[in-house]
Amino acid sequence: MLNEIRVKCLLVDYLHENFDVRTVGVEVPFLSGKRWADVLLVTSRREMIAFEIKSDHDSLRRLSHQLKDYTRTFNKVFVVLSDRFDEPRILRGLPQS
Repeated sequence: MLNEIRVKCLLVDYLHENFDVRTVGVEVPFLSGKRWADVLLVTSRREMIAFEIKSDHDSLRRLSHQLKDYTRTFNKVFVVLSDRFDEPRILRGLPQS
């Protein structure tokens, strides 16, 4: 079981190894502090790619509202889910776009 801090560290390492990174931020506020991106990647092409992490200790209760704000703000959005959420009924409830 990985906690959220460990997942963030692994994700940042992965991004640096696999993307043309301009910068990476952790816990980046957006929408005047209404939301916080767990990890934000800015590529050399100036794409902003946000990552929302849901660890074993999280709930998916707010996720649909979070993703609406993420998709209005960033070029791409990825949700990183713990194995706890690996059930078809849960995954069907996530937005597809």
